[in-house]
Amino acid sequence: MEDMLHAVVRDATSTSLLVMGQPGVGKTLAVERAVAAVCAHHNRPGERTLGVVRLNGGLHCEERSAFQEIARQLCGEFNQLFSSKASYDENLAFLRAMLASLHTHMKSVVFLLDGFEAFARARGKQQLLYNLFDVLQHSKVQAAVIGITCAQDVMEGMEKRVKSRFSHRKIVITCPAHFEVPAIQQGSQPGPVNSTAAALPAPRP
Repeated sequence: MEDMLHAVVRDATSTSLLVMGQPGVGKTLAVERAVAAVCAHHNRPGERTLGVVRLNGGLHCEERSAFQEIARQLCGEFNQLFSSKASYDENLAFLRAMLASLHTHMKSVVFLLDGFEAFARARGKQQLLYNLFDVLQHSKVQAAVIGITCAQDVMEGMEKRVKSRFSHRKIVITCPAHFEVPAIQQGSQPGPVNSTAAALPAPRP
């Protein structure tokens, strides 16, 4: 995942990815650590080369609010003025214009869509996913869209035009193969239960 994000910044490319797995296996943690490591490598104090926009399907599945939240976070990441009164069409136009401007200045952005299944099952024409995946097709955009989901069948809910613009890259995160909870003897006090987890790279200082 880190190599993919480094390529977005270094080679001025665009891509998309789904990170899948059961609830509680550490999908969001793995993605956030990878993004933090890449940001630490490319960003400098006072000079942001890679920005991050985070959306949650439980909070932003309504498309008007999602595009407004994207505009708000992009403005915050790259020191632009945000208008809370902008319309749906204005926020969509701002997204496309902002990504083109970032490319001109050799800057990139990562969109993290946690609870991706909510966006894929949204009523209407899945405008958020369509526009994010569609803008990645343009040569003058350097961005990544990373969806995080626990729904293994999430792609079945995507519209044809959305699915055709998705890269079909997937990472599946699983629980450790062996996991045993030690038995607690009757009358004893329960102690801490040690669990195992897949090793994840620590963020760079």
